[in-house]
Amino acid sequence: MMQTNIRYPNGTYLPYAAASIVAFALQDSEIRETYALKEVCCMRETPQSIVDRLVSPAVFAFSCYVWNTEFNKAVAALVKKTYPECTVIFGGHNIPENDGAFLSAYPFVDILIFGEGEKPFKGILESLSGRASLKDVNNVAFRENGEIVLTARAQDDDISLYPSPYTMGLLDGILLKYPDTDFSAILETNRGCPYHCAFCDWCEQRSKIRSFPMERIRADILWMAEHKIEFCYCADANFGILKRDDSIIDFVTACKQKYGYPRKFRVNFAKHNNDTVFNITKKLETAGLNKGATISFQSMNPDALKSIGRENMSVSHFSALMERYQAAGIATYTEIILGLPGESYDDFCRGIGRLLAAGQHTTLFIYNCEVIENSQMASPEYMQKNGIRTAQTTLYVRHNAVAEDEIAEHSRSVVSTDKMNVDDWVKANLFSVLIQSCHSMGLLRFFALWLYNEKGVLYEDFYQGLQRYAAQHPDSLIGGVYADFAERFYSIARGNGTWSCIVPEAGNVSWPYEEAFYIRLLLKKEAFYEDAVRFLSSFSIEDDIFSDILSYQKTIVKEPGTISAETGLQYDLVPYFDNLMRCKITGLKKRRNRIYAYDENVPAQTEEFMRVCVWFGRSVQRNLFSGLTAEYGG
Repeated sequence: MMQTNIRYPNGTYLPYAAASIVAFALQDSEIRETYALKEVCCMRETPQSIVDRLVSPAVFAFSCYVWNTEFNKAVAALVKKTYPECTVIFGGHNIPENDGAFLSAYPFVDILIFGEGEKPFKGILESLSGRASLKDVNNVAFRENGEIVLTARAQDDDISLYPSPYTMGLLDGILLKYPDTDFSAILETNRGCPYHCAFCDWCEQRSKIRSFPMERIRADILWMAEHKIEFCYCADANFGILKRDDSIIDFVTACKQKYGYPRKFRVNFAKHNNDTVFNITKKLETAGLNKGATISFQSMNPDALKSIGRENMSVSHFSALMERYQAAGIATYTEIILGLPGESYDDFCRGIGRLLAAGQHTTLFIYNCEVIENSQMASPEYMQKNGIRTAQTTLYVRHNAVAEDEIAEHSRSVVSTDKMNVDDWVKANLFSVLIQSCHSMGLLRFFALWLYNEKGVLYEDFYQGLQRYAAQHPDSLIGGVYADFAERFYSIARGNGTWSCIVPEAGNVSWPYEEAFYIRLLLKKEAFYEDAVRFLSSFSIEDDIFSDILSYQKTIVKEPGTISAETGLQYDLVPYFDNLMRCKITGLKKRRNRIYAYDENVPAQTEEFMRVCVWFGRSVQRNLFSGLTAEYGG
């Protein structure tokens, strides 16, 4: 069995999916007598080193998703060349559903599994040992007499008897084999999603929610705690949609308190943020298991939402949620997808502006739309109807450790639609970078806040103005970085670009563009703010207010090795901006004061600073000083 996952500098995920399929099959006594599990491979070694360990394998199965399919192909081809009699099986989300063309394209693959793999894999093993006919196994494709056979499709409505690979001990050996690797673990409490989002491969299955028993869930969480798993990712599509999810979190927090693990617990929250989601978020926050709540929109444009089968909460409800979480001291972050059909460049910018006006000033994540195998969006009919053009790009993996000799994985990025041509798509991506680096991450946030509330300058107009300035001044610091990133986005559209880049001073890590943009400006902070002064001069801000906001803005942005900062002000900016961040408008008072910022945990070394404050700390604003104090008088 093989399931390699994304490799981060300090670790990777345990191969839960592949192990789950094996666990189900090994419940059968005859299968246990007939087959022996060699191992579940989870590391991206060289294909040859993997094959060298094999001894006359009967079956080699691969779990395929966007981050490992090309690697799986390379290994499978070598397995088949070395052991022609070995049956090679491919399954997983990245295998095109109900289509045998994959078998035609890759002759080294013998059998495909569509959808969930537990029962089909067991059936294949039974057929290979003569206990059943492969034609009677649902959800598979194979060759027979030169033709490709597709069997009937069916879904198991009852998953309550599916065993856990954790408690069966199938993953213990991996922990022992790789003691220096920090493994993360996947937790499933249910399967299925009731929504029909066009961009998602889960939703295309249109399956009802099927739950695992609470006994299994508690046992899995306990296993993770006892085995010192630091990070647990709950793979449910809509955690918080079921009332029992609240009690699951109670057990997670109890394990954290007793064992110290897991240290972090992340979920995909239910689409409609409800009381259950709020309570879960509060418990995770209190236990130190997670920081922040997701309030996703995908788009603020009704035409785009209609095209993808989504409905958003109202902006007023979003503002109320923001206020509720802020009152509880819980950070929020919002996710947006760029490049959805039905949305133009101007629509996209206006939508971002509305989110900022509603109070989302801290953590905004903007992802490019990708066409995922087996989603509705991937169908030729959908793409033609919505004018979608894609480009194949190297797989976008945030903060991945970069290896030059690694087999590249690919994804399909949307680079133009019916409402957004390539040039506008590039502009939208650059606007996205500016919004996230200069507003969400704070480089110019406080000027934008003041201008919106005192002069009525819309957020989208402010940052589109910054965009024009950068484009018109390529010899400036911000203009040079902007021009570099513009060419990178055009390279993506041409099919020879990547979605991340290396900043040498920040280590051998693939940084998403908004973070790379931030880092490059921060490393030349004074030059950036000289650029900013020239841009901001067009807004006719009173000299004394301008000077104060500039000092405040520069003081609050951390730098490597700077554990404290202070500045004198003529205006009482600390409470003023604290209130604006919570959408509470108060007048700006002229009151001489001196503000102080302090954080003894600011790393001195640049690479470590970027890891702690930007990579890990971005969502909780670790890159900015918080808790400012002010002394008045003088």
